[in-house]
Amino acid sequence: MKRTICIALCAALTLAFAPAAVSYGAGNPAPAAPPELNEPQAEAEKDTPDGDESADGGDEIGDPERAAAEDLTKEIESAVQENSAEDLLNLATEVKLSAASILDLGKVIAYCREAEKKGLDGENLEYCRQLRLSSQLERGLALSKIFMDDSITVDKYPNGWPVIRAMALDDLESSAEEFSDLALAQLAIGRLQMLPEGDCDKARAALDAAIELSRESSPDIYAMALKYRALTEDDTEKMLAYLRDAVALEPESGDLLNLLALCCAETHREEEALESIDRALELDGENARFKKTKAVILAALDRKDEAIKLYDEADASEEKTLISQIERGEFLTSIGAYDEAIGLYTKLIDETPLAAIFYLRASAFLQKKEFKDALKDVNRAIGMNPGLSEALRLKALIYIQQERYGDAVPLLEKIRRQNPDDEGVTSQLAYVMAQNDDFTGGMAKIDLLLETHPDSLPLLRGKADIYLLFGRWQDAAAVYEKIVADHPQDSGSLNNYAWLLATCPEDDVRDGAKALDLATRAAETTRFRETYILSTLAAAYAETGDFENARKYAQMGTDLAEKEKDERVDEFRKELESYQNEKPWREEAQKSGAADDPVPEGEVEFF
Repeated sequence: MKRTICIALCAALTLAFAPAAVSYGAGNPAPAAPPELNEPQAEAEKDTPDGDESADGGDEIGDPERAAAEDLTKEIESAVQENSAEDLLNLATEVKLSAASILDLGKVIAYCREAEKKGLDGENLEYCRQLRLSSQLERGLALSKIFMDDSITVDKYPNGWPVIRAMALDDLESSAEEFSDLALAQLAIGRLQMLPEGDCDKARAALDAAIELSRESSPDIYAMALKYRALTEDDTEKMLAYLRDAVALEPESGDLLNLLALCCAETHREEEALESIDRALELDGENARFKKTKAVILAALDRKDEAIKLYDEADASEEKTLISQIERGEFLTSIGAYDEAIGLYTKLIDETPLAAIFYLRASAFLQKKEFKDALKDVNRAIGMNPGLSEALRLKALIYIQQERYGDAVPLLEKIRRQNPDDEGVTSQLAYVMAQNDDFTGGMAKIDLLLETHPDSLPLLRGKADIYLLFGRWQDAAAVYEKIVADHPQDSGSLNNYAWLLATCPEDDVRDGAKALDLATRAAETTRFRETYILSTLAAAYAETGDFENARKYAQMGTDLAEKEKDERVDEFRKELESYQNEKPWREEAQKSGAADDPVPEGEVEFF
């Protein structure tokens, strides 16, 4: 066992040891802190000289913990030197029988590993391996307890928590290979992979396993697995299904009702959202989180004054922390109070100039289309933390908003080098390259990643969107046909395909009846609250010759766009005027020429 790891654990672990059962919280998952929220600590750790063991355990390691770690290390080293493989196995068994702490389990694991190295016969070797794996399972579950307590946010984790998480994952993944039927282990692996710097694909796989293993045997684990799986799901309809199933199992869980309300609000199901959060508040009327969720829902229902009053009430009842103030800034941004949000972030920057806050203020400036100030802030964030991918994405978005596609490309390339399998980044990069007149290069990047991710929704949508951009209508239709077959609830794909079928300038591509079916499904999925989908629904009605409904939905979309200050409102007005004149809308390709070049076959190098 590495000495630095021992020190880190002595300093950071204040977990109660529960070998028989591990009790996990049932609140909201600890949210990911804004990017690099703990930067001052991070910078301090970077400055730690090589060889200083405090780099692993943080600055809170005291002399008693350091001495205990050193004593433990010496004890293990002495036992390994003085005992044979069989004697080490006996020692491990004795320690396991009386184990009262995580460090005791560490000794068992260390003794077993050294015994295996020294050599054991067949029966003893198998017993030793089982003892080590079972001890790793217990230690992994104990180490993961703090991360499973959802009332503790990331910024409240003990100093050096990534070390604890890494050890817990190593223990649990090793033991899960042997004890594959343990739902609790899979649940813990999934939760640990959800934390910052985790692997979302591994999280989903582990949570899927936990769901299957606990479905009939453990309602508590099943409900938690459903909740976490919802939070790792990209498809909002599936996310809703997971949360509804979890709430059905635990109808008195305010935290689950709160999550369901947030998800419903995100998908424009405000009535269901309000019902869910009111049920949560009936269970705990003073819960500030629940009040803040209701404030967000009220704002979405255009009850902004009520929303602000309720949010202020919730805010006043909580301790004023950096996190709570950042959350307030995000709420202000969400309701369009950009100047207030910017003022709050400016105050926070004066007090604590973190890259995360520059990033958030840049986002608010971008909402106001104040590109110069947005770029200035995002550059400050990147200067403080060059690897901050969120800030790089925001800077690329600013350039895209300004139609500076050539400037956005290298930023997206850098992000993709950091995340070569990120389908969303690859799709966005390809589309921006196409906007920059590089159809061949953009499409090649998508096709290369599609070789290993053939059913990827972001990649397929990106490919279809590029075809649309260049007027390759038949090619776009073929890709959208596959997408809507595989993802029948994806509103964006339903909408884009419907728009193509309703407005394509080529007669043999248009299909008004199918466009109307797709557009209606997209509108129903988004509760008739998305301007661009209402625009598509109007175009589909116009293509079928029903100009009365075309005018109705075009007017709805235009009114909503005016209310939301949507920058596309002039386009919607032109479409409405066309339907008033009983003329269907026809799309035009934005690009031409370059798309006729074939995409090269063979391997395409990632830059």
